[in-house]
Amino acid sequence: MQVIESTQAPQLRVASFEAAFNQVETSRWLLLGLIAAGTLSSVITPHAPLAVLAAIGGVVLMPRRAMEVTLLIWLIDQAAGLALRGYPIEQLSMSWAAVMGAGALAVSLLFSHGPGFCRRSWGGHTLWSLLSLMGGFLLYQGTIALVYPVNVDCHSIGAEVISGLLQQ
Repeated sequence: MQVIESTQAPQLRVASFEAAFNQVETSRWLLLGLIAAGTLSSVITPHAPLAVLAAIGGVVLMPRRAMEVTLLIWLIDQAAGLALRGYPIEQLSMSWAAVMGAGALAVSLLFSHGPGFCRRSWGGHTLWSLLSLMGGFLLYQGTIALVYPVNVDCHSIGAEVISGLLQQ
């Protein structure tokens, strides 16, 4: 008996993955889950993982939706800081808020434009997700570290602070 190899099998797998990914990408539950995670983390901790949430949004959502969700999570985080933690409304805190928002939006935008391999298989998607999480953290913290000398206050941005945020 002769086995005939199909050249369509890899193409079918790619098409199947793309169809599944499109369903996830357009799911309202994913949007609500990201927003709920952002809200909960903003209430629980004063340093919500904006970089992680922005990277996840960028990886699994279309660019516009990723930016909208990131902006909404950032706004919720700012509201929680003002309402629950009593952050002052002054120039310094507003400038830090703007830097954090810009950093989160940059992460979301950058990682929402993934390379071709992230849409072909779960392995490629997983690799892009891991790269996005680490790259998003570095981009976000790098933005803050670059602005820190200009926007100096009582916070210090040393290696111990950044490694603590990474562990969180």
